[in-house]
Amino acid sequence: MRKLLPQSSGYPENLPCAGVTGLLLSVGLSALFLFSGIRVPLLAGTVPVDPSMDVSAVSVLLNAARPGDTLLFAPGKYLGPFTLTGVRGDPDNPVVILGAGAAQAGGEILPELEAVTLIDGETGPGEELAHHAFLLRDCAWIVIENFTIRNCWTDLIRAEETSYLTVRGCGMHGGKRALFATGRGSHHFLMEACTWEQEERVWTHADGYTWEELHHGIHGHYNGSLYQGSGTSGVFVLRDNLVRNTFNAFRVSPVNDGVPDLQSCTNGEIYRNTIVNTSDNVLEPEVYTLNLHFYHNRMINGHALISLTGVTGGEICIYGNTAVSLTAAHDGWTVFKISSGERALTRPLYIFNNSWYVDFDIIGSPRNLWRNNHIRHFNNAAFMVQGDTFGIYHLGTDNHFDYDCSNLPFPVLLTGAGHERNGIVADPMFRDPLRGDFRLEAGSPCVDAGTKAGELILDYRGSAPDIGAFDQGRLIQGPPFRFMEPGEQVPYKERPRITRHRIDGDTLMLWFSVPLSGASVSATRFFLEAADASVENERDLDPELTGDGCCLMLSGFREDIPRGKELLPSGWPAGQILLVSRWPEGKNDMPVTSWASAIPVKQSPGAQSGDPGGVLETTRKIADRVIADTEFSDRLVPLEFNANLSQVTIGGYGSGLRGSGNVHYALGKMHSEKEADGLLGLSFRGDIRLFLNGEEIFSGTSPAVQLKEYTYNRFRFHHKIPVRWKQGENELLVRFRQGPEPSQVLLLPLDPMDGQADFVQSVPVTGGEK
Repeated sequence: MRKLLPQSSGYPENLPCAGVTGLLLSVGLSALFLFSGIRVPLLAGTVPVDPSMDVSAVSVLLNAARPGDTLLFAPGKYLGPFTLTGVRGDPDNPVVILGAGAAQAGGEILPELEAVTLIDGETGPGEELAHHAFLLRDCAWIVIENFTIRNCWTDLIRAEETSYLTVRGCGMHGGKRALFATGRGSHHFLMEACTWEQEERVWTHADGYTWEELHHGIHGHYNGSLYQGSGTSGVFVLRDNLVRNTFNAFRVSPVNDGVPDLQSCTNGEIYRNTIVNTSDNVLEPEVYTLNLHFYHNRMINGHALISLTGVTGGEICIYGNTAVSLTAAHDGWTVFKISSGERALTRPLYIFNNSWYVDFDIIGSPRNLWRNNHIRHFNNAAFMVQGDTFGIYHLGTDNHFDYDCSNLPFPVLLTGAGHERNGIVADPMFRDPLRGDFRLEAGSPCVDAGTKAGELILDYRGSAPDIGAFDQGRLIQGPPFRFMEPGEQVPYKERPRITRHRIDGDTLMLWFSVPLSGASVSATRFFLEAADASVENERDLDPELTGDGCCLMLSGFREDIPRGKELLPSGWPAGQILLVSRWPEGKNDMPVTSWASAIPVKQSPGAQSGDPGGVLETTRKIADRVIADTEFSDRLVPLEFNANLSQVTIGGYGSGLRGSGNVHYALGKMHSEKEADGLLGLSFRGDIRLFLNGEEIFSGTSPAVQLKEYTYNRFRFHHKIPVRWKQGENELLVRFRQGPEPSQVLLLPLDPMDGQADFVQSVPVTGGEK
């Protein structure tokens, strides 16, 4: 046996793509895995890139990419910058620019270079420099994944008039901004599972890196953000990132602070990030923001954690976050820096169910004014190591504070105005906040002591929500994100996407960014796919829209599927993918997209070939998976007695597929010069079904192969099947139901055809019918 790993061609070693007409294929597929974050399409175009190529040669390859292509960068050091102009994938087939691995942020010493794909711009820090790792102009549906990037200034990645850009799994070092976007044609940016570190001195202020020099002095090129947009059309998702030793983490305010921009900072989600050592602000949505959700983030050490200075707009939701200032940190000042003059929020600022363990108060200075900001502050738990008051020195006319818990007294400013009537002055009793555990101890006064807050809190376990970020040991779930129209014309119509999920018994609840059309949901099949083929998951899920169409309830989600499974950070069971036979549409007639979905979801590929939700999807799984542990018990050889006959044998000696009842597939491809009627000769042993281009053309059982060669190159087949060949490539799928003996199928077109019959792979599906 020989273990085969994916090659840059996209096919496992020794597996022919074409050129041999008759094949004997004896295959044992022992395991099928997803690489962590790496998905190389097996049957789509994969273009290898290596460090020996110069920048111009790599740029040619990048700009020649088409939807579904993967540019696979081998490990090693690259210089850049790489410019892409007019490169466009599509919603189901993005262009993927894929590195071999990324080093984690942290320090100057990187792991061994052989293990990572490194883009090193070899450029020192400075403003208005153009040595980016990637520069994208007029691009769409692009994924940049698994790179280490350093010494690229001023911005690591720059996107101009570019939409639906995903940056995933990258280790990023230096730069004013990890991703900077410009232009009204720029919208929909996703950054996930990345690390970004600017410079340790940005946090320690050593060697003249003072706050003043970083903010507006000689080191002002560090006053940036993980992501920032200027003059864009908004929509960004920043999740599961690690941001460390930076001036700001998320400065999502417009670059020109003096001019309100009613689109750039609109419809943003920032969640499940870890932010360590922030010299200025963790979150800074200044000037104008609309519909910003900041939740489930972990903040460790910061100067002013959340800054809302002179910001107008809203709504802003801040919930389920935790913050701790460690004893060795001396730069902390305040949790919130909020002040407003002429510009003030016109929609609510919701601050609820957060947990703080800090050595400063909630508002760090009397000069920070809470002035008519429509603040709704409730269910927050705070333990302040120093000080003598909860904070808050000014109070507007439309602010409400209640059901909070603080170890220090609430100021008379609040209580005298009737606020915090249900507030608690006591130790919240966090379990171990200095180690990041903000769950409540038994006997905490915060248990079941919060307010239900209408529709703002999605669910809770006790008689009322707990105060703090955790409810009965789980992070509080706030309102699912919903897209808001910016109020000005934007160059897109929002595609519905899944923004939240909840599993409740046998019901899967999904929330979408915009309402769905009931008719399109009724015409869609929903079902699950498991990476673990031993799980029976063929049952359809029954859909029901609720409310205004943003919540979809799918009953029949069997509890035995997620039970015992490893959970992703989102709480979704690992290895499960929600499949749809077709993309439902929103009420705005736009189809659902899997971009930035809160759970793994994809359209069944069979839907596009007349086989919605059917058997072809099972085989086509190999189009977006890597076979990480494939063993071939025999090499592929032409049949000696006839070069035109194709034979597939499944379950032979050493294949590892023995055992009755299991289902396997083999996919064949035949090429025809023209559309024509014809006959297909078939002889077989076992229990099979045969599909041509998504349509079932035969099913039956046979105890033995019945094939006679009564003269050279002439055969008598057991079956002659009428078929309709389409012009070009025809896909022939054989479904085997494994019996005690190996299954065998012999096929031959009985009419003239141009081309080959090439069975490229078999896929086992164990545990029942498909």
